[in-house]
Amino acid sequence: MKFGTEFARPAYAIQFNYMASIFENEYQSYTWDNPLSTVSQSGTSTRTAATARGEVSAPPDNMAHTFNLTGRGSLPWWRTSVSGAFSYTMLRQDETFLNNIAAPGTGLTQRNTDDAGRNSPDAKANLVSGNILLTSRPFNSVTATVRYRYFEYQNDTPVHTFTNVLTPSGLMSSTSTVSGTTTEERFTKQNAGFELGWRPIRQVSLKGGYEYEHWNRGDFDDRSFSTDEQSAKAAVDVTPIDWLLGRVTYTYGVRNLSGDYGQDPASGPMFYKFNYADRVRNRVDLLLQFSPWETFTPSFNFGYANDNFNNSAFGLTDDENLSAGVSLGWSPMRWLTLSADYTYERHNSTQRVPGGTTGFSVNDFESKSKDEFHTVGVDAVVDVVPKKFDINLGYGVTFGYTTIKATNLNAGFTSAARDWDKIQNVLQTVKIVGRYRLTEKLSVRGGFAYERYNERNFLRDPMQPFMGYYDTSCRSGACGSIQSVWLGATTPNYESYTLGCIVRYDF
Repeated sequence: MKFGTEFARPAYAIQFNYMASIFENEYQSYTWDNPLSTVSQSGTSTRTAATARGEVSAPPDNMAHTFNLTGRGSLPWWRTSVSGAFSYTMLRQDETFLNNIAAPGTGLTQRNTDDAGRNSPDAKANLVSGNILLTSRPFNSVTATVRYRYFEYQNDTPVHTFTNVLTPSGLMSSTSTVSGTTTEERFTKQNAGFELGWRPIRQVSLKGGYEYEHWNRGDFDDRSFSTDEQSAKAAVDVTPIDWLLGRVTYTYGVRNLSGDYGQDPASGPMFYKFNYADRVRNRVDLLLQFSPWETFTPSFNFGYANDNFNNSAFGLTDDENLSAGVSLGWSPMRWLTLSADYTYERHNSTQRVPGGTTGFSVNDFESKSKDEFHTVGVDAVVDVVPKKFDINLGYGVTFGYTTIKATNLNAGFTSAARDWDKIQNVLQTVKIVGRYRLTEKLSVRGGFAYERYNERNFLRDPMQPFMGYYDTSCRSGACGSIQSVWLGATTPNYESYTLGCIVRYDF
């Protein structure tokens, strides 16, 4: 549900929006039959303490409320304008915990509460964001931009502790239990930067800028660490003739990690999570836009980026991205506008995987993965009744391919590294949106969108998920008549249908 209102004057404007999202799930959990045991059996180990069914929770009921306030205004100095926005989102979820179905032979009792007796998470989180943008043109050939953005994820969910948690070894050969405690993760992100633009002559425009990004992360134990990234950008726009625009942009960035919280303790020193680790980034973007014809406009773009995680001995060490595309716009008639675009993307990444828990095993190997995407889109805007009724039609399809090749870094251990089968996926979207202007100020818009996703993935298609302990009917031992049929469990392909309607009135 959405609501919005706006008040505007030539020198200033203010806008308020509210959005509510409410999700309800008819299913609390999913259960499936165990292919290894048709009946539940009691015993002192999993060899004799098998269960006939497994269970996994479904996405819980939840709701979100978002409030947005934006504004802009003109200042009397140096042709300066300022704009800002503030947003506050409340995320809530309080689904009842599932019963922990005790494993036969453990002596655990069935319950759906934590150690404090609470039977639901009482999950509460808030998103706070704000930004301000200041633009100025002190001289006809000089422009300046200063911006700042703040984002905070506030996690106020209570900490829950559960004592009756089976250890991984308990699931395999014993029935020992441990305590498990949830964490209260939170983070803050801040961005600040400025840009200066100069047009020395009409055909050439130069731009330079600097940006600083700071992350601060922590949890309920007040363990915290931060990352700082500094980036510099330079761009050149060239317009040798009125119908040709060329733009080249270069970006260089360095990110540093403060603290060892991002290190994976199970994999050894210098094995950091990729979004925390030190990184050096180089990126180049190219744009060519032509408009020699009044009704036909082609454009071409190209981008290349290389991320080097220079202080990571394991995990993601290099990431290379390349993209190229073409876009065509054509207006053969006054009432018809057509557009088409094609984009090719390629992502190459290199990972070093340690073979042992210390991170320095002789069984280390290197994995190189390549992700390729081909995206095609076509759109049409038809003015059925000029200035009264128009229809927007669109279709897009993306073909994705992933290949993974592995190489053992120690010649004496060749069994650990193998190439994997190709992963293929297809995403298709179709949309139709119609807009009707009842009056000059009142309009109604309605639309329909269809999305379909298909994937062939060797990782998931033959997946055999963990079979948790579940079968309350067998706790008394009277379950010899249960017969099980195994249907498998995979991440399915999907289809989605979306309907929308908007009523807009301009005062």
